[in-house]
Amino acid sequence: MANTKAGHNFSPSKSSTTMHASIVANQLSLFGMNLTQTPSVKLDRNNFLLWKNMIMPIIKGHNLEAFILGTKKCPPEFIGSQTITNDGERVEMLPNLEHIKWISTDQLLMGWLYSSMTPEIANGLLELKQAMDCSK
Repeated sequence: MANTKAGHNFSPSKSSTTMHASIVANQLSLFGMNLTQTPSVKLDRNNFLLWKNMIMPIIKGHNLEAFILGTKKCPPEFIGSQTITNDGERVEMLPNLEHIKWISTDQLLMGWLYSSMTPEIANGLLELKQAMDCSK
C-alpha cells in the first residue's frame, strides 16, 4: 500500500524489495564478519577488567569498536529513490542496504558478546537490544 505525502508516492515495490534482498544476501556473505576467536575467560562477577582486556583487541581488530561505543549509528531502514514521471515526481522507498548490514553486524557482535559471558551474567542482560548496551 502506498503512502502519499505532499504529492509524493512512497511505496516499496515487491520486485525492488526482492532484488534488494538478494543483493543484501550477497553482500552479507561477502561481508563475512567472522568472530571465531572467543576469549578463554568468560565474564563473571569477579573478572570484568580481565575479560574486557581480552575482548577489546578482538573487537578492535574486526573494526567493531564503534558498535560498542555507540558512535556508529543505525542508518535509516529505507531510502528514497526519486523518479520523475509524466504525472510528476515519484519517490519509491527502498530497503537501505547499510541498515541491513548494520543490524546484522550489531546482532552478530551482540551474540558473540553473550557467548563470552557466563550464563549468570548473560541472563542478567537478556533485555538488551544492541551491542552498545552490553558495555553499559
